[in-house]
Amino acid sequence: MTVKTAMTDLRGGPLGPAGDGPGARPAGADRPRLAPGVRLRWDGRDGEYVLLSPERGLRLNETAALVLALCDGVRTVDQILRELAARFPGEPEGRVAREAFDLLADLASRGLVRTEAPQ
Repeated sequence: MTVKTAMTDLRGGPLGPAGDGPGARPAGADRPRLAPGVRLRWDGRDGEYVLLSPERGLRLNETAALVLALCDGVRTVDQILRELAARFPGEPEGRVAREAFDLLADLASRGLVRTEAPQ
């Protein structure tokens, strides 16, 4: 398994650019979670993970699904990055962090991931 994250639209069309949604690029102490109404599911028929929301569905590769499965609102971004680095010991930590940050920022801008700053 490589560290590269990927997602495609379930309808087969282009994913399109990220929006200007309510999310922002996550910081290390933020606690990301899926936005209300968004679910991560395994599609046994197609053999892939999907991210479902009321407006759309996205196919995820295994790495993107792993990142999102760790976004439980309890773990911080830093904790998620440490866990990912442990699961991908052959990959440079900077690459792992960049992939995860880019995925979270993209999904946050689409309103699919929310981050809570520390209190």
